[in-house]
Amino acid sequence: MPVRKVAKGAQERIMAMVGRIAGFTGRAVAGGAGRAGSWSWRAPVTSMLLRGRGLCVGALAFAVALPYRRLTLADGHSSIDGLITGVRGAPLADAVLTVVDCAGRELARSRSGRHGGYRLPVPGPGDYLVVAVARGHQPRALSVTVAERRTALSLCLTASSSVVGTVQDDTLRMPLADALVLLTDARGSVVGSQVTSADGAYSFPSVRPASYTLAVTHERHTPVAREVTVTAEYQPTAVDVALAHRLLQLGGTVRDRRGAPVAGTRVTLADRSRFTREVHSDAAGRFLLPSLPIGQYCLTAVGPLGERVESQVTLHSTRIELELRLDEPQEQLRYESS
Repeated sequence: MPVRKVAKGAQERIMAMVGRIAGFTGRAVAGGAGRAGSWSWRAPVTSMLLRGRGLCVGALAFAVALPYRRLTLADGHSSIDGLITGVRGAPLADAVLTVVDCAGRELARSRSGRHGGYRLPVPGPGDYLVVAVARGHQPRALSVTVAERRTALSLCLTASSSVVGTVQDDTLRMPLADALVLLTDARGSVVGSQVTSADGAYSFPSVRPASYTLAVTHERHTPVAREVTVTAEYQPTAVDVALAHRLLQLGGTVRDRRGAPVAGTRVTLADRSRFTREVHSDAAGRFLLPSLPIGQYCLTAVGPLGERVESQVTLHSTRIELELRLDEPQEQLRYESS
């Protein structure tokens, strides 16, 4: 009995507090223990709770409606929505997506968010082309038909790597500018071609993991081909190439005024740095100067009786054949690669 009285008193005090908050007196709330007194405090409290609940529901509905209104498309417009992913299905952020119509006109451009989501607004139902580009991935293009107000399109991009490096002279260890670098796949198709910069550098971005052939050529050096295997995703494969000077051969025949071959003729070749090579013609009047780099030279032939001839020669071909006539003026000889 004492416990029940204490509980009843605490209940009356709580009801009196609620009644004062609701604008009623404590006497009206806690009055009479009979049936009428009980209803006198239950009715206003119930009304207050229902009214408060209505306000909360209204505020929640208003808060939910605000972002929805911001995302609502304009009347008559549709959108292409989706998720763009990369390696192992991970969301891909900062991917650039572009949508064009059948005439190739750009309609919208968007960038995927932190979680890979994107939205591309389009004028309405129809056929469109969506192009996705992301750093370190192969670009992708997909055709999509929009029939409803919102069309879902998820894209998965394949990771790619790159092939980078430098080209230099194998003797001087100096970078070679204007060297042509070709990258071909296993079928022999050209994946890309570049000319090296002033510091001898080249780069092929967005290369899929596979086996390739890297070919490098320069006008004054011997061409080189290398096998390249790209295995790592997102990481560059470095291939540095050193080219050797192209070695040429200069040969010919020495003849006299009547066209007969002259044996024992001293043939001297000198470049601008005063480097000289000297040989003698054989019994058939022939001479050969092997292992010559590309460049300009002065060729001098002196016969057994002191006859001589001098010519300027520019070497660009693999093998040059000349015919020298002693004691006859020679025009400037210039030979270039075909």
